[in-house]
Order: sequence, then C-alpha cells, then structure tokens
Amino acid sequence: MAPSLRVLAVDTSTASGSVAVVEDGRLVAEVCERDVGGHAAWLLPAVKSTIEGAGMGPADIDLFALGLGPGSFTGLRIGVSTVKGLAWTLGRPVMGVSSLEALAMNLAGSGRGVFVCPLFDARKKEVYRGVYRPAGGRMERVIDDGAARPEALADELAALDGEVVLLGDGLVLYGDMLARKVPRCRRASEDLWLVRGSAVAALALAALADGLRPSDPADIRPRYKRRSEAELKADGGKGR
Repeated sequence: MAPSLRVLAVDTSTASGSVAVVEDGRLVAEVCERDVGGHAAWLLPAVKSTIEGAGMGPADIDLFALGLGPGSFTGLRIGVSTVKGLAWTLGRPVMGVSSLEALAMNLAGSGRGVFVCPLFDARKKEVYRGVYRPAGGRMERVIDDGAARPEALADELAALDGEVVLLGDGLVLYGDMLARKVPRCRRASEDLWLVRGSAVAALALAALADGLRPSDPADIRPRYKRRSEAELKADGGKGR
C-alpha cells in the first residue's frame, strides 16, 4: 500500500484566514475565519488546533501548501514566514499556489461557459484580480493575476464572451460599479468569498499531479503583483 500524503494548507492573503489538513486528497480538518483580527496572533494557534483536530502532530505532515498571493502584504509575509519556519524545521517541501485561483476554486463546479473573477481589495483604488474558467474540477486561467483599476477591470470583463461570476472582498467597494458597467456579471453568495485551505491543498495536489515539483522552504516568496509602499517611496513614487 502506498504511503499517505498529508498536506497542511494555509492562506493569509486577506483579512480572513484558513488552515486545512488534507490526507490523500480527503479533507480531514479545516478552520476558516472571516476576520482573524491579525494573522500574527492567529496563525500558529490555528495551525496547532487544525493539526490536532486531524488527530496528527506536526511531524505527520508531508507537504505544506501555501497561498502566495496576491493580497495583503502583511498577511502574506506572516503566512510565508510561518510556513517557511515550520517546513524548514520539519524538513518538508512547500508548494505555493495563487490565492486568487484558490478563491476561484470555490466555483470550480460552475458550467464551462462561465467565467469566474475572484477579486481582493488592493487599496489605493485598485483590486487584485484574475479571471478563470472552470474546466473539469480545475480552473483554467484566462487573465493573469494582477492589480487593476476597477474601471479597467470592467473593460476586461465586458470583453469576455459569456457570463461572469464575481467573488471576493473587492466586491464590497466595487461590486455595484461592476454590475452597472457589465450587465453579464453576477455576484456569488458571500459564503463563497473566503479563500479556503482545502482549495489551496487541492491546487497543490493538482500541481504535483501535473509533474510540478514543490519548493525548498528557502525559495518561497510572496507574489505581491505590485510594489510595496517602501519600494515606491525609495524611488520617489515612480512606477508600480
């Protein structure tokens, strides 16, 4: 009998947070909080309680899966540093995935002709967005993850040939505008707006099945998709 593959999956890309343990593709335990109130204080206790809830210890984990963003710079730094530390200590690899794609996975069962647009509030009057199309339980990327002005996003969505389903906290500020400008858009139910650790694990396992290799913990970096405030100040605010 082949040995079990136990995955601990984490996402801290937004104000919400999620941790999950998946064994051989089956969800064993998961916590998903809408507002963690600060990832630095929340994450390690959440990891501990989720692993214990799965009836395991840290040494039982074979692979770490991590949402690398884009999203909150602070949240991503905390997620990356925490997972790096755990994986390094245990001698385990890390598979990084797109946090936006993980959110889009909440609608992986939608019809083939539907476009799924996950969006996070990126502040500075921008959103982080990607556009995906469901394909056999996975998500096919149509527009790459990145930061965009909401008006530019509306133009992108209007050019798509089909219904668009929107989800994520970016809808709080920009959902009404997008609905006015793109009549073919509709919002997913708010209970689908949170990135789930189980979706992060599913993407990591799909990447393994496709032959991609996980990374050494030292090589893991957040995918910010735009420059930090410190970088902008360093060059006088030129560019992004």
